Amino acid sequence: MKRAACLLFSDRPEQFVSVGMAGLMLTFHANLEQLGRANEAAASAVETPGKTPARILELLKCDSNLTVSELAKLIAKSESAVNRAILKLQDDGRLRRSGSRKTGNWEVIP
Repeated sequence: MKRAACLLFSDRPEQFVSVGMAGLMLTFHANLEQLGRANEAAASAVETPGKTPARILELLKCDSNLTVSELAKLIAKSESAVNRAILKLQDDGRLRRSGSRKTGNWEVIP
């Protein structure tokens, strides 16, 4: 949740969003515009070309230590789809892996 939350919640709060689970209450400062866009994207059944690579870049800018498995879960895609998108991003020169597969991290190239 922490990794995905950094994309949805900004430093400048517009409103509070509270989430309660089994006696645990969390309160976030939410940017409702970004939160609304994230919900619309999740509700959309049709994906436009290029959307998966763009989403991967957004997530890796937030946390460069994400694994392929974690990326797949966060964007609700298969690991093979994430691997294909990563290969495309690497071929385009927009993403680079530094270090080993186990302890390395991703570098998003502007």
